[in-house]
Amino acid sequence: SSGINAEYGGALLYEGSVLLMKNKLGYLSVSGGKLETTGSVNKDAEWRVTSSGFMVFSFGNVKNGGFLKVDKSAVVLGPPGNDACFSVRFNPNGSVSFAATANESVFIGIKDPEMFLEMV
Repeated sequence: SSGINAEYGGALLYEGSVLLMKNKLGYLSVSGGKLETTGSVNKDAEWRVTSSGFMVFSFGNVKNGGFLKVDKSAVVLGPPGNDACFSVRFNPNGSVSFAATANESVFIGIKDPEMFLEMV
């Protein structure tokens, strides 16, 4: 059942939680105002969760203040808004994927949408 994965992958998704998102490329981070992945955990890789509806979330960078948002076919950093909302999908391996509600073919993760969540 998906209940086990929902608890595993989704337990960190609540209003105000701070988490790290890691995929096979590394931790999702901010450098020079742009998204990148990094091999090491640092303050630029911390994301504060805002609940934006049922199973819909926004992610603000703790250090830099920008939000993950969709811009055409990419996820970029910018101000909060309707284009900064993502619906969560639970994957069989315990990872989660976040699809932009403004364009459901766009996912957080640069080239790998399967994100593993870690508590800061």
